[in-house]
Order: sequence, then C-alpha cells, then structure tokens
Amino acid sequence: MINEDITSSLVDIFKAMADCTRLKILYSLMQTELCVFDLAAVTGASESAVSHQLRILRSYKLIKFRREGKKKLANKLKEIKYMP
Repeated sequence: MINEDITSSLVDIFKAMADCTRLKILYSLMQTELCVFDLAAVTGASESAVSHQLRILRSYKLIKFRREGKKKLANKLKEIKYMP
C-alpha cells in the first residue's frame, strides 16, 4: 500500500505539471536557475503570467528563490523522482 505522505506529494507534483507553462518552467529550472524575464522568454508567456505560475510552483514547494542584486532567481527545490 502506498504511504499517505507519498500520495500527497505525488498529487502536488501532478497538479504542478498539469499546466503547460508550469511544466516548461520546471523543465527550464532543471537545467539552470533563471529570473522571471528569462523564463518569460523561454515559455513565451508574459512576465506577469510567469510570476503567477512561479507563485503556484512555490506553494507546492517545488521551487525556491534567491536574490542576486535586484534580480530574484528561481531554482528547483527538490528532484522530481519516480516512485521506487
């Protein structure tokens, strides 16, 4: 039987990946950390839309931010792994 904590984590990951823009953001952040401007260029979405999606990803605890001068850089918080 699957553990309740694992089930909850998987549900959050699937919810996060249920949107094309969020999926593109996660894929991009797996390569390197990026700011909103760069993520907007990669995804083809507006900076406002990217910021909104980043807030959602952060609420699922899949990404985190760090400041570098005036820039706020996003990077992945944890690996997305398959179940054992």
